[in-house]
Amino acid sequence: VSYLPPSLFRTHPDCVGVPLLSVEIKILKEDGTEAMAGEDGFLYVKGPNVMLGYYLLPSLTAKVLSDGWLRTGDIATITEEGLLKIKGRSDDMMIIRGVNVFPSQIESVLLKNADIQPHYHINVDRVNNLDTMEIVVELSPSVSIDEVAHVEEIRKKLASDMTSALSVSAKIEAAM
Repeated sequence: VSYLPPSLFRTHPDCVGVPLLSVEIKILKEDGTEAMAGEDGFLYVKGPNVMLGYYLLPSLTAKVLSDGWLRTGDIATITEEGLLKIKGRSDDMMIIRGVNVFPSQIESVLLKNADIQPHYHINVDRVNNLDTMEIVVELSPSVSIDEVAHVEEIRKKLASDMTSALSVSAKIEAAM
């Protein structure tokens, strides 16, 4: 449905490009209104290459197709430059204290940190009717860093990537 010209590979590696000439795209927010540039929403596509429906499953087809528009299930945004960026899948989304959180957002923050091993886990608990999230990471064996400072660094990066309203606790486990 989209195309990223090779000239943009290096400058926009997180984007999937512009719509093909025969394809229309739109990003709709939860309330059904069209998202502005930079706002996240549900990706809808329309064009001759879009499926007509699920074979012998009209009720499932009705959930994803309307007036030729396919709701892909992707959460996406259109950048200021007009490029399509996929943020994640709507069925992967967690709602933590009213904030939409995608595991891919958390992973991107953690994977940017060379001190963190590529295995970690995220716990989401509902306590007293409030969702809390705990991220447990493992530091590389060669790292000798103040654990409290490291947790605070992770928390700040997550908050700036998502929202300051999100309360994140993180704890460090020693590498074995």
